Amino acid sequence: MSHAPTANEEEAAVLQRMAASRTALLAARYAAPPARSTSRHPNSVKVGDLIVRAPRVTLLLALCASAIILGPRRTLAVAGSTGALAWLGLSGRPMLSKLM
Repeated sequence: MSHAPTANEEEAAVLQRMAASRTALLAARYAAPPARSTSRHPNSVKVGDLIVRAPRVTLLLALCASAIILGPRRTLAVAGSTGALAWLGLSGRPMLSKLM
């Protein structure tokens, strides 16, 4: 025959479970220190690493910043002239080295 647990028995069972979980938590806390991560978020990307690995990102960031500061029309003019000069320099250097 089984009987329904009384309030005292239920309270004793809850207190026993609480004591067991507290003991387990304290044991886990002092067992081993957690591994420290170098960044706050495990999936975060460091900006410096991104710039070193992808130099085009730096160019894109510079264009965005200049578009905000100078305005889109002036940014396109500056970027276009600079890009044209860079392209001419890169393509003209081998030609000049062949001539000399």
